[in-house]
Amino acid sequence: MTGIPQEDLRPLTTDDGMTDLQFGTIQPSEQGCVYLIGDDLDVRNELGSLLRLLGYAVRIFSDPVLFIERIPVYQPSVVILDSVMPQMSGLEVQRRLASIKGLSATVIFLSDDSDRKQIVQGIKAGAHDFLGKPIFREEIAEAVDKAMALSIVRTARLTTLRGWLNSISQLSARERQVFDFMLSGYQNKQIAIKLDIRSDTVKKHRTVICEKFQVSGTPDLIILSRLAAIEFGLVNADLVK
Repeated sequence: MTGIPQEDLRPLTTDDGMTDLQFGTIQPSEQGCVYLIGDDLDVRNELGSLLRLLGYAVRIFSDPVLFIERIPVYQPSVVILDSVMPQMSGLEVQRRLASIKGLSATVIFLSDDSDRKQIVQGIKAGAHDFLGKPIFREEIAEAVDKAMALSIVRTARLTTLRGWLNSISQLSARERQVFDFMLSGYQNKQIAIKLDIRSDTVKKHRTVICEKFQVSGTPDLIILSRLAAIEFGLVNADLVK
């Protein structure tokens, strides 16, 4: 690998995911964590050392299966994947990551220029960037900074939606009934007829429900419900049962 000054590089513990994180020097929930996955020891060490100098927490895995088992959700993170690995292709790792609910990681591939088909497939599947080899310091720094910024935004969004889902469990039985009708677009009088209660009572329930979900009104509640349904793979029945 060229472009990274050798005096900036220090060896990292590899293969088992151990890094500076375990000594408390960087908190991944605040700064974001970069995960390096690949079977090339030299590449992992050089990239890991550079990213650590840039202020990122770094975890390194040679085993993609172990990495998939350990990556945390609802935390800003960037995954740097070698496109070709003996145990599992980078595209397969990307596919499995996409199925993890609450994962806010963005993916960067390391790829030879000859892997044109993989580049196209990876971008279509949502990869943030493909970096050709050899990799230069400025190139990787810019790519990771941009990818981490996207992951931070996505983490905030996912955290909000998770809070929305958790708020459902805080509703009383009657509030849940009103909530279900609200999502279906019913007005106060219609809900009152359905539940055989007064319209003023429905209005009070609406106010309490919006307070619990920390939204200004029914339109915001409906928008969040739709976003949660898309993000977490829910259907309308899952939201209203």
